[in-house]
Amino acid sequence: MREWRVSRGKPVPPPTDTKQQCRVCGESKPPAAFYLNDTCVIGVDTQCKACTTEKRKTPEGRAAGAHRMRQFRERHADDPAVKARVKAEKRRAYLKDPGKDAARQKRRLADPEVRAAQYAKNRERYHTAPGFKERERARQAAKRATPEGRARHNATNAKYKTSPKGRAQSRADAEKRRAQMLRVPHDLTPEQWNAVVAAYAGCCAYCGNPVAKPEMDHVIALACGGWHTVGNVVPACRRCNQRKNAFHLIQALKRLGIPVADYEARRAKAVSRL
Repeated sequence: MREWRVSRGKPVPPPTDTKQQCRVCGESKPPAAFYLNDTCVIGVDTQCKACTTEKRKTPEGRAAGAHRMRQFRERHADDPAVKARVKAEKRRAYLKDPGKDAARQKRRLADPEVRAAQYAKNRERYHTAPGFKERERARQAAKRATPEGRARHNATNAKYKTSPKGRAQSRADAEKRRAQMLRVPHDLTPEQWNAVVAAYAGCCAYCGNPVAKPEMDHVIALACGGWHTVGNVVPACRRCNQRKNAFHLIQALKRLGIPVADYEARRAKAVSRL
């Protein structure tokens, strides 16, 4: 005699050995051709596995399956075994076809409302977490360290600068810098700048590497009250100029990983040549 299974506290009879008729295709099939279903009186589903598989391929079938899965997760939200099983199923499906999961996510994010909700969720979950900005800077720096990442970063910057928003930002930055310069003494002439570049022998004042087109950097930034005079400008490569930003000289050298003694030696040698 077959033993009855217990599901959700209710006894469920085992599937019989006689053939069952599928309510979709109408064919009579053995119990092995049907999925087990605890909610049915006969112990198996009323439609065969083939019809169930075809139904799952339709949008309505996928939606119904997702709804049942959500209900299942809600009922077993505190069950570690169920969590591990769901995680393993997701991992198995992803490894079977990684592109399918990416395509599904892309279809989801095509909806503006879904995309906005996802971005808000990410901001709440990650952007407010402690140390997020530091981790994000490190991740972006690691991406730019590779040749492919550096080329992609440069292409993105070039595209932004030629866009209307980028051009407007460049004009705003130029106006801001011009206003900062007018508030401080600004008597630097082109001849003086060329003499400073020659005094450093066309090399960066910070790292000491030769530079084909040196950029003008203010030792004390204009934003911090520095003067636009011959004693406050040095040639710098793009990397050092960007990383120094408006930091104090000692902080900037620490960010660049350059010993203060090396910078002072190059500075003294250049001043002696002026």
